[in-house]
Amino acid sequence: MDPAIFERVSDATSAKEAWDNLCSAFSGPDKLKKVRLQTLRRQYENMQMEKESIEEFFTMVVTLTNSLKNYGETLGDQVIVEKILRSLTPRFDHMVITVEERDLSAMKVDEL
Repeated sequence: MDPAIFERVSDATSAKEAWDNLCSAFSGPDKLKKVRLQTLRRQYENMQMEKESIEEFFTMVVTLTNSLKNYGETLGDQVIVEKILRSLTPRFDHMVITVEERDLSAMKVDEL
């Protein structure tokens, strides 16, 4: 669980109370949600691997896609896998070619 989210539910005494805390934290005016979702989409579309390790990049992608899902965006595993493969540095081109030979529609992010 993300530490920022944990802080919102750590003092809850029941699952219902934790759920209500999360709902109130992530709900808000529709306009605010739309703006936040647009910002997250832009970050997702512009995300490229730079100097971080592959593990760090995967973590960044998963964190961002989870944020998108929290705001109602539906992203399938195939879309996320394709995004990761497109965003890797040229150093990973040989691996990307090998992975693309498999059926990407059935591949999970964890398998990648």
